Amino acid sequence: MQLKRQTAYKFWIGDLLSGEQKLNNDGMRYFLIRGKDVVRVNVISVAISMYENSDAKYAAITLDDGSGNIRMKVWEDDFKILQGIGLGDVILVIGRLYEQNNEIFLRPEIVRKMDVEWMKARNAELKREHGSPSIVEDKKLEVIEEKVEEKIEPSVLAREKVFLIVGNAPDEGIEISELIARSGMKEDLVEKAVDELLREGEVFSPRAGFVKLV
Repeated sequence: MQLKRQTAYKFWIGDLLSGEQKLNNDGMRYFLIRGKDVVRVNVISVAISMYENSDAKYAAITLDDGSGNIRMKVWEDDFKILQGIGLGDVILVIGRLYEQNNEIFLRPEIVRKMDVEWMKARNAELKREHGSPSIVEDKKLEVIEEKVEEKIEPSVLAREKVFLIVGNAPDEGIEISELIARSGMKEDLVEKAVDELLREGEVFSPRAGFVKLV
């Protein structure tokens, strides 16, 4: 069974930084970018700087595709997403756009090392689709982090686990109490993940106490 996800749009990083965050009637966060309502993005870029808190509770990698810099950030449980990624690597990132403290950043769902030829091909694709990039500078990215940034709940891995369980549930959906039991995670964490997925339109509630994949 192929699970349906929000479209991961391909844009220049400069486009992402120019996006305007909005809320729909259901409270779902999205960014208006080039006339599209964007939640997830697909970016190929170079890791130009890396920061990890000494307690291993927060990490940020600054990405550059020639149009601007954006950071992808992870907290605690999501650290494993960055395994094997080093400074100077060309990487593919599929993830969600967020804005916090007036900074637009990425929460990665998938991170993969790529050959530089993939980045050249992506840049050519973006030039055909959107034209040459307008360069966007963000001086905030030059500041060295000195503290753990406020964690955004739930973790990406928690969301993905909940999404997969719901996606493999029977046609009538799955009761939230059963979802909690199957996940092996704390009740409040599952409920937060379900709430986000509901607001983002990836799952819905066919009846009280149940959720189902859209």
